Amino acid sequence: YRQTLRNCGRDVYLGWQTVFSMPEAEVGDRAYIGRSCGIGFAKIGEEVMLADEVQILSGGNEHGRADDHQTMHEQAQTYRQITIGYGAWIGAGAIVMADIGEGAIVGAGAVVNKSIPAHCVAVGVPARVVNRLNIEKDSSEEWIAAIKTAEESSSPHENIANASGITPASGG
Repeated sequence: YRQTLRNCGRDVYLGWQTVFSMPEAEVGDRAYIGRSCGIGFAKIGEEVMLADEVQILSGGNEHGRADDHQTMHEQAQTYRQITIGYGAWIGAGAIVMADIGEGAIVGAGAVVNKSIPAHCVAVGVPARVVNRLNIEKDSSEEWIAAIKTAEESSSPHENIANASGITPASGG
């Protein structure tokens, strides 16, 4: 994969039948990617663990629908890099369409359509933050503000990223 991907770190485990759909994908050192994962335009950080059958899409709005007279195949496509932060853990069968912060945990089967702050646990469809991991450097006020901003915002991806210190992925 070092010859194919933009970057592939050292001591990376790639499970059987895992597929990268875009050569711009990046995988950090010591990442574990389980069996039958599908990975698009993603930057997977160091020490990240993806369980089996995780799907990381190239953003949440890949397929346009501007012209009703064209088929989906003919419509314009928009890709956005999805970032999975250092040490994040994503459960089996999760679908990821937004950034995941450092040290975050995403439950099995979750559908992530809004950014998940660092050091939080998110589950469900759509994924919602249900717990904050006990990390001394985060203040409770900052964490609560980041969650409220994400839930109330018309542009949750950008606002939670700004409020929680996650660097938003660039548009594509």
